[in-house]
Amino acid sequence: MFLGHLRSEKSLPLILEVWRLEPDTIDLVFGDLLYEDLWQVLWLCGEHQVQLLKNFILDDTVPEVLCRSEMVSTLDQIVINNPRRRQEILQVLAELLRYFDQIPDEKFSEDHCILCSYLASSISDLNASEYLPLIASMFERDRIDLGLRGDWSEFQKDFGEPYDFGNKVYQDIRDWYANRGRHWLDIMQNNALEEERLQLQRLQKLRETTPAQQTNKNKKIGRNDPCPCGSGKKYKKCHGMH
Repeated sequence: MFLGHLRSEKSLPLILEVWRLEPDTIDLVFGDLLYEDLWQVLWLCGEHQVQLLKNFILDDTVPEVLCRSEMVSTLDQIVINNPRRRQEILQVLAELLRYFDQIPDEKFSEDHCILCSYLASSISDLNASEYLPLIASMFERDRIDLGLRGDWSEFQKDFGEPYDFGNKVYQDIRDWYANRGRHWLDIMQNNALEEERLQLQRLQKLRETTPAQQTNKNKKIGRNDPCPCGSGKKYKKCHGMH
């Protein structure tokens, strides 16, 4: 977030590596923070590096498709915050949609379907009706995920009405921290406490292992020695009988 508010454009390639992490790692380190708040970093650092965002969307090696769809939403945000760039961004969105439309059926994946859905949604946000025939064709071939903006009739009905992602742009890092950062800090601290609780639970289970079982692994017990379980019996008359 700090790099974003510095508008550190040179940092964008490194920042994008975060969105290349494996889904399990993203969930462990960031949770929903990556999708709910860190989009702003992409917008602030990538506003003038559209080609990098476009290349990321096209990259099938990115493990998590939602990270690629975040780049589509970032292109949307560029226009929302600077309407004069509408035609430029619309051209990029259309090029991407045509690219995925031309993928043969046997190579067209579920990830491609999700990306097409986000691209179509962004084109709807920009009210670019000239692309409706292309989008209609993709609906007919099941290349649009109905879970994002409904079926073709619903899509047409809402066309031109920007989809509300609930994204708020914060003035600076202090504004973000006061409104959202504390919230995420609480979540991360609670996660850390939960992990500590689980570790203590695992340790307690180890401690509950019988002394005889623990000692057997590390030290040989004489048959006439007192049993480590504390029964007062000789080992041969207690756990040594098993």
